[in-house]
Amino acid sequence: MDRIPVLYVNSTPELGGANIQLIQILKKMDLSVYRPIIVNPPQDVQKLADFAQFGEPIVTIRIGVIKRSYNPVRAVGFLVESVGGVRRLCRLIRRERIRIVHSNTSTVISGAIAAKLTGAYSVWHVHEVMMPKPVRAILCRLILALSDKVVAISNTVREQFPLRDRCRIEVVYDGIDLRGWTPPTAEKRALARRSLGLTDDAPLVGMVGRFVPWKGQETFVRACELVAREHPGAQFLMIGQTFGELRSYNRRLERLVRALGMDDRTSFEYWCEDIPARMSMMDIVVHASEKPEGFGLVAIEAMALGKPVIGTIGGIREIISNDVGLVVPPCDHNALADAINRLLADRDGADLMGLRGRDRVAEHFTIERTAEKISAVYQELLARKGAR
Repeated sequence: MDRIPVLYVNSTPELGGANIQLIQILKKMDLSVYRPIIVNPPQDVQKLADFAQFGEPIVTIRIGVIKRSYNPVRAVGFLVESVGGVRRLCRLIRRERIRIVHSNTSTVISGAIAAKLTGAYSVWHVHEVMMPKPVRAILCRLILALSDKVVAISNTVREQFPLRDRCRIEVVYDGIDLRGWTPPTAEKRALARRSLGLTDDAPLVGMVGRFVPWKGQETFVRACELVAREHPGAQFLMIGQTFGELRSYNRRLERLVRALGMDDRTSFEYWCEDIPARMSMMDIVVHASEKPEGFGLVAIEAMALGKPVIGTIGGIREIISNDVGLVVPPCDHNALADAINRLLADRDGADLMGLRGRDRVAEHFTIERTAEKISAVYQELLARKGAR
């Protein structure tokens, strides 16, 4: 039997969280049943090397991407690119006999429009908490109007849509491959800590995520200064990429660390090839976002490594139950410091939280579970009477 062609429409040139999650899903999908064809905006093909492993076409098309900052000039450019993108996608859908168009972001609408015009099924996979609210209202209407099925990565994302329409939206949590996130042996953990000049028993509190103001690194730094007063031996580590104009934010953070007298106990890593190894050194992992995020992949990665997690707002609250971590208000460094101190003061209790966290990931947040649910969405559409 011929494989079912599925067109995946992505949004960003960089391999952002949604793209990385798609790669992991495709690794677990039955590719004897489905034939994935990937569409991205034009970019250096080397950045798409991870998609190339599936041996299927990777197509670069100007498809129009909604940016985080909105202005009239960008709006005109977006509309022009979207119209051209729809035309190119329609040709591609007809040529490849695409059955399903999977829009892998809320920031691209041309894939769903092309699906409607060609009779392909439209699956819209929404990863984002859409901002600002007027744009969110318009996008939610478009997504509902142009989709045969809407998939949200959390209830937080689902709740952006009008109450009467939420029954049409299926929640499929993101997942990870547990085999890549195995807690290290005590020997390996000690070796990794020594590479940073840490003793085996020095408390290490870490934060992993892109360096952008709304991720809450400044709140984390201010909380760490309070924690250091109660735990003088504690060390702090922030890991994440930084981009272009946002490098000024990194410099601001570094100045804050020096002003607080924390530079001898605080480390920054702007590039890290082995995140699991670095996270395995940490005793506590903090997710301090100041704005609601759709999910919180870092949290389940930390839990898979047996780490207690402290989170703030958004989809992270669906991940952290009371027995695997703590939740504090966003932008509140005092509350965050209290939570860190509480876990450092009860190391046995924190270790137990970590063990329960890995069990929770195994039950709810594996990539196999995610891929099965996405496949079930496809099969539901293909089984509909009068299939197109």
